[in-house]
Amino acid sequence: MPDVWNGPAAVPDGNRERVRQLSTPVMAAKWEHRFERKPGRWVFVPSDEARAIGENIRALIAGLWQAPEYYFHLRAGGHVAALREHQASSFFFKVDISDFFGSVSRSRLSRVLKAYFSHQEALRFATESTVRDPANPGRTMIPYGFVQSPLLASLVLQTSRLGLLLDRLSKEEDLVVTVYVDDIVVSGHDKERLERILEDLRIVARRSRFELRDEKQQGPASSIEVFNIELSAGTELAVSAARLAEFSEALLTATSANQAAGISNYVRGINAAQAADL
Repeated sequence: MPDVWNGPAAVPDGNRERVRQLSTPVMAAKWEHRFERKPGRWVFVPSDEARAIGENIRALIAGLWQAPEYYFHLRAGGHVAALREHQASSFFFKVDISDFFGSVSRSRLSRVLKAYFSHQEALRFATESTVRDPANPGRTMIPYGFVQSPLLASLVLQTSRLGLLLDRLSKEEDLVVTVYVDDIVVSGHDKERLERILEDLRIVARRSRFELRDEKQQGPASSIEVFNIELSAGTELAVSAARLAEFSEALLTATSANQAAGISNYVRGINAAQAADL
């Protein structure tokens, strides 16, 4: 088989072998079953074969593309570490990309992958990584539930106009930018400037074919709630009152010590005083 690599010159042998393996046509179903997490938001459970292919695709991309450091869903620490980045700021805003994975079609993904692979291989990997939209069978999308989906959707975001704007903002010393899957938080000390940045993000998102959800926007303000965690100027992170009440109830009905410890450890990782109260 000829070498299909059209990306960077230095290609580890392991990556070349993954490309060759993925070049073999696969006829098996990509998913075993699917269910609606909420109206219009589907979760796809991949077949064993599709999962193995997805792991190979994820390993290939991870070896070629270095995600920005502020993409916290692709690094250790997760959403709590992302919010801690903002604690020294005075004002914050949060926006949410609507249907993040669903915004990436097979053709859109293929165009981005052609920066690393031949046209044929880019289309092949994009086909293996997308499904038909249950609400619109004429449309393809990256599915929620496939192992490679977060990395591929993030690659498309980072190469879009919205991603390029986030990159530029992240390099400005008086701003903090974090991305966690579809949640974007920006903070700083100048509220009026943050308001201008928010409007710029809205305009550029539309041009990038990523829509920001109006109902999920918060700020710019001195306090916002993200991931059921309160982020406020001059104070420690805190689990929201509603979420803390849910955790208290869950502790009362916990069926194992491990379950109870998991809840306590999570709260302690955010706010030790709240964990002590639990």
